[in-house]
Order: sequence, then C-alpha cells, then structure tokens
Amino acid sequence: MNEATQVKITKCSESMWKLTYFATVETWVLKITYYEPWFGDSKGYFKDWPNQELNFFRIGSIILALHDASDVFLEAAKVFKYSEREHGASACFGLFAISWLVLRLIIFPFWVIKSSSYDVMECLSLSESYSKFLYYFLNTMLFMLLVFHVYWWVLICSMIMRQWQNRGKVGEDIRS
Repeated sequence: MNEATQVKITKCSESMWKLTYFATVETWVLKITYYEPWFGDSKGYFKDWPNQELNFFRIGSIILALHDASDVFLEAAKVFKYSEREHGASACFGLFAISWLVLRLIIFPFWVIKSSSYDVMECLSLSESYSKFLYYFLNTMLFMLLVFHVYWWVLICSMIMRQWQNRGKVGEDIRS
C-alpha cells in the first residue's frame, strides 16, 4: 500500500470517528432536551434564572444541538470524499451547506442570540455587577461566534462555486 493510500485511510477513519461522535452527541442532546417545555420557546431558556439547577444548560444545549447537526453532514461528506464516492460527497456537502445556513446563520442569531440579548432581560437585573458581566460576556462570545460563522460561510460558498465550476466534483480542500 502506498503512502497516499495510507494517508487517505487514516483521514477516512478519523472522519468516521468524528461522524460517530457528532451523530451520537446530536442524538443524545435532542433526545434529552426535545420534550422539555423550553425547547421550542426561546423565552424559556432563562426562565427562573439564576435559580435553575444547571444555570446555562438550556441555552447551552440548544447551541450544541445547532452546531453539531451540520458537523454530522461535514464529516459524512469527508468520509465519502476519502472513499472516492463523489456523488455521496456532493450530496452530504450540500446538506452541510444548507444546514449551516439554516442553523448557524438564521436560527442561531434570530433565536439564540435574540434570547440571550432580549428575552434574558425579563429575569436578569443589569444593576447587579455579576449579572451585567454575565450578560455582556455571554453575548460578546455569541456575537464573536456569529462573526466566525459568517466568515466560514464565505469559505463554504467559495467551495460551492468551485464545485459548480468543476461540474459536481468537490475537489481538494486545503484543510483535508
């Protein structure tokens, strides 16, 4: 077996482990949180805060669920790519791009960041220094994450354009 094939096998097995991890975590997060009363109600993320048993579990689990879902498709696309299955790689990459757009650029800012910026005001007193610090720290981190999402979306769009120009072939990714 030549060195290039060995490298491909190593990368494929690494992506399989990541795919297994992200799919398992996503499944468990959704299984644990889906039937909670606050799951579909962003105002419920901070209800009864700071007296919640696990203070940031609600919004944290939503953030985790939004982010891990698209990673499942990305790792599946990589597995197909390393296995030289272009159609599967293209389909999974398309699902990855759609899930990135919907989950990280639409739901994340208009659901999660909105909740942490506005809905939290119903239960958080900004007159207290600890609450003020938490409010600004959490929202600064979430907005920084959104900036990264936009930057990465530009890179994803450039890969989509390259795939379109290559007539459906994903091509080589500099990170692979």
